[in-house]
Amino acid sequence: MAASSSLVASMDGGGGGLNASGTGGVEIAKALSSMQIRNEQFRHLYEELKKEYSTLSEAYADCQRTLEKSTEDNRQMQEKFKNLLDKLQMDNRKKQTQIEEMKTQLLDNSKIDQIRDRLSSEVEGPYKLALSQLGNQLEQTKGELTKVRFELNARIKEHASELSQRDQIASEIQLKTEKELGALRKERDLLQQHIRQENQKDTNIEQNRSREITQLKAKIEQFVQELNEAREVKLHAEQIASAAQRELLKERSLSKTNSSLIENERDSLKQQLTTTHHELTSVSEQLTTANRQLHERDLRFAQINSEYENIQHRFKVEVANHKIDLAKVQREQLEQQEQLKLHIQELEEKIAVLTSDKSKLQLNMQEKEHNLLTSVQAVREDEWKKISEITNEKLNLEADLNILKKSNDERQKQFDIERDRLYEQIKSLEKTRDELTKENTYLNTTIKQMNDCQNEFEREQEKSRELYRKCAKLESQLASTNGIEQELTEINLKLKNELNQLMNECHSNKQEVQQMNNQCTTTIENARRAFFNERKEMEMKIEQLVEQLKNYKTKIIELQREKKEYRLRHQNFSQKLIEKSQLIEAKLNEIKQKELSLQNVVSLQTHNRVKRQLSQLLKKHAQFQTLIDANNINRSSVQLDDKYDLNSMLTRLDRLSHEQNHQLNDFIPTKETSSALSNHFESSLTQSGLSSSSPDKRKIIRFEEESD
Repeated sequence: MAASSSLVASMDGGGGGLNASGTGGVEIAKALSSMQIRNEQFRHLYEELKKEYSTLSEAYADCQRTLEKSTEDNRQMQEKFKNLLDKLQMDNRKKQTQIEEMKTQLLDNSKIDQIRDRLSSEVEGPYKLALSQLGNQLEQTKGELTKVRFELNARIKEHASELSQRDQIASEIQLKTEKELGALRKERDLLQQHIRQENQKDTNIEQNRSREITQLKAKIEQFVQELNEAREVKLHAEQIASAAQRELLKERSLSKTNSSLIENERDSLKQQLTTTHHELTSVSEQLTTANRQLHERDLRFAQINSEYENIQHRFKVEVANHKIDLAKVQREQLEQQEQLKLHIQELEEKIAVLTSDKSKLQLNMQEKEHNLLTSVQAVREDEWKKISEITNEKLNLEADLNILKKSNDERQKQFDIERDRLYEQIKSLEKTRDELTKENTYLNTTIKQMNDCQNEFEREQEKSRELYRKCAKLESQLASTNGIEQELTEINLKLKNELNQLMNECHSNKQEVQQMNNQCTTTIENARRAFFNERKEMEMKIEQLVEQLKNYKTKIIELQREKKEYRLRHQNFSQKLIEKSQLIEAKLNEIKQKELSLQNVVSLQTHNRVKRQLSQLLKKHAQFQTLIDANNINRSSVQLDDKYDLNSMLTRLDRLSHEQNHQLNDFIPTKETSSALSNHFESSLTQSGLSSSSPDKRKIIRFEEESD
């Protein structure tokens, strides 16, 4: 819409509003490109999160594998312990049978005591210390197991709390994205409303122009009627003059006697006519000078407007503050024009009075002398000249009307094109919104899968606890078996008769017990080493997970900061758009006033020259727009590392602005006007307090160099 309104202003006022339309399109394109870049950044972040999630899932799978291996090892250990228990039970049964067989034999108490002492000294002596050490080691291992269990529970709780925090952060991100989508929808609705309002404003402008055209037609008809009335008056005057001529011919014979007196009166009347003629010539010269001054002022006003629009393209926001001063100047100029019009009306009234006096004098002269017919013919020629001038003005007005109609048609076409382009942009934004919603749903599914995996991990932990309980039961069973062995040794002391057999069996039992002890110690040491290794691996994995969570938190904080910056930029951009819409409305009002003041002033030559230059500016504007569109299309395909080349764009903009200023300098007659305008704008900028920024100073200096 900004481009269409600026094109209308350029067609009506002299081709200076193209720069404002270009800036509006460029800023909209920049905003869209920034949105696309943000979306690509979010996609890259989402891909990185996916990769990190895949790594976490692989680590979790590795943990599951290790748990499965540990469960298998526990099962194997259980099977080994079961086999050992079965062997020990078989040995106990054999020994019980032997004891029962020995009970059948007769033994003395003294022999039984001796055998018991020997067996206790030989069997229990070397193994008491080893059994006590094994008991202490078992108690230490149990204490360490309890500590490890407490640590695992604490780590599991911490992991659960971190997962809950992650879920909260994900929910907050979803809420923020939903809020931002709502804000974008509201902004889209506001833009649509603004477009509708601009459409209504355009329709109102067209209606006003049609009304003005009808008013001009009515004025033209009034002029035609006045011409017809003047012609009728002229015919009536000619008839009266012919009648007066006849009467003068009749009375000429009588007037010869009084010729001397009439000649004296004629000389006096001639002097009066010369004085009146000089007065008329002076008044006509004053009128011509006034018209020339008006024409020159209008031309200067048009040049000032063209230069003002070019400067407005570069100073953007500063013009809003300077607009009040320009409105005051325009009001003063309008007041001056009204005063000049009143002065012209007064002069016309004086001319009418003088013409009436002249007609009276002509009648007196016609009654007295036939030589005054030449003055009547001169008056006729002047009237014919005026009629021809009025007809030429009528034709010029009709040509202007046709040009205005063509400009309105072109403006409507451009407006339709820009409307379609905005609708396409809105559709693309809706597509991006749908893609973001799909990505949010996918993230929610992944979070649910993580929760399911966590539940499975807790179940496997419960299974491992049950296995630890079974191991404790087996250890209690081993302790009971040791007690049974002690009872068996006490019973064996009572046996006295078969010492040799029992000694051999004791030696064999000793060797077997040593082997069993060695196996138990090796298995316990291996289990202890495996347990410590697994604990270290779990601690390393937990530390890695903690570091990954810290990285996630830092990334989330950075994303939040970027979102805040994006919101601030978007708010600034919306404020700039609102200010631009207000500036465009003010421009339209100013252009209407300029049209009213310039309708009856501009000649055909200047109009054709302005039209040619305007066509050239439109071509260059189209080239510039194609360059911007090409850059915007290429921007979406380029990666984040390939940034937009601002230096090349600045050089192109400088070239285009330089060429436009050269073309606009053709309108400017002298250097004094350009220097006066630059000084005027610099003084206004210093008063408004906006000339302190370095880029604006650079723009002012560049504009002065180009104007010089």
